[in-house]
Amino acid sequence: MHRLCSALVSVAVASGMLQAGEAGAGIQADDGERGSGNFGVFWDNDVVAGQDSNYTNGLRFSWVSGTRFYRDLNGFDRVLAHVVGVEGENSWWQSMVGFDGGSKIVYQRGLALSQYIYTPEDEYAPVPKPGERPYAGWLGGGYALHAKSPSVFNSVELELGVIGPSARAREVQQWMHNIQGIYQFQGWDTQIPDEVTGNLYFTHRRRLNGLTRAFENQSVIDSHFDVRVALGTFKANASVGMMTRYGWGITDALIETRASQNAQQVVWDSGKWQSGTWGSYLIAGGRVTAVAHDATLDGPVFRSYDTGVQKETWVVEGFAGVGFRYRKLDFGYVHTLRSDTFRTQTENGSYGTLFVSVTF
Repeated sequence: MHRLCSALVSVAVASGMLQAGEAGAGIQADDGERGSGNFGVFWDNDVVAGQDSNYTNGLRFSWVSGTRFYRDLNGFDRVLAHVVGVEGENSWWQSMVGFDGGSKIVYQRGLALSQYIYTPEDEYAPVPKPGERPYAGWLGGGYALHAKSPSVFNSVELELGVIGPSARAREVQQWMHNIQGIYQFQGWDTQIPDEVTGNLYFTHRRRLNGLTRAFENQSVIDSHFDVRVALGTFKANASVGMMTRYGWGITDALIETRASQNAQQVVWDSGKWQSGTWGSYLIAGGRVTAVAHDATLDGPVFRSYDTGVQKETWVVEGFAGVGFRYRKLDFGYVHTLRSDTFRTQTENGSYGTLFVSVTF
C-alpha cells in the first residue's frame, strides 16, 4: 500500500513538472468556460487497507447541471435558494452563509444516487459477535441546489432512501465477492430491517484566500474549509473540514473525492489557473464530526432493533491522495483514515476511493 501511494505521488509530481514546461508563461486567471456541469463516479472500498468490515463499500453517481441565474429557477428551486442564498437579498441568514446584497450568485442543480455497505469483522459468524457492527445497507437518491460566488459555495441536498434488505447491499456484496472468488459473509439475515429514510444536508464552503495562490513554477495551491450539517433519520451530525490541493495545470473546479461525503462535485469552475492539456495534483484534508444519530449504528428510528453497539459522539478523519486531469476529465485515488465510529470497534476505519469526473 505504501509503495502504491509513493508511486502515485511520484507520477503526479513528474507529470506536473512536464505539464508546467508545456504551459509556458505564468499562470493567470481568464474567463474560462463558465457555467460547466459535471458527472462523477466515486467508489469507496476498504480492500486497499487489507480489511473487509465496518464501512466496507460505497458507490456514488453524481450529476450537476450547468449554472443558471435566480430568474431561471422554478418555484421549488426558489424555495431552496432561500436556504443557500439569493442575490440582492439582505438578511442575517445571507450574512451567515457568506453572501451580502452585492454578491453575484449563480446556481446549479444536482442529482445523486448512492449505496453504502456495512458489515461486522467476522465474516463467518451467522450472528455478529458481541461488540461488532451490525450488518447494514443503505440505498438512496438526492436532489440538490447549489449557490456559488467566486469565493463561497453553499449547497442544500434533499435525500430519500431506504436502510435494510431493500437497499440490496447483500446482493451487491455477494456479486462482488463472486467475481473475486472469495468468501461470502454469513450473517446478512440479521441486518438492520427496512425503513425509509429522509435527510437534509447543508454545506457551506469558503476559499481560504491566504492559502490559495499560484507560484512562478506554474504550480498552484488551493485551500478551502467547510461546515456541514445533516438532519434526518439516516444521519444527523455536524462537521468542520478542510481540503488542500497542490499541483500543476489544475482548475479551480473543486471535486469532492469520496463517495461517503454528500456534497456534490463541482464548486468553482471559472477556468482560473488551467493551462495545457494535462494536469496533476496532490490532495490532503481532514474532518471532525459530532454525531447525533447514525442509523447504521443506532438502528432505525421507527422500528425496534438492538444493534448491540454504541456509536462514538466524535469522529475524526484525515485523507490524502493524488489526482490527474486530462482536458475535462479528472481521475485519481484518495486514502482515508478514520477514527472509531463505535465504542467496541477494533479495526480502524481505513478505506480507499477511486474517482473519475468529467466536466461538460
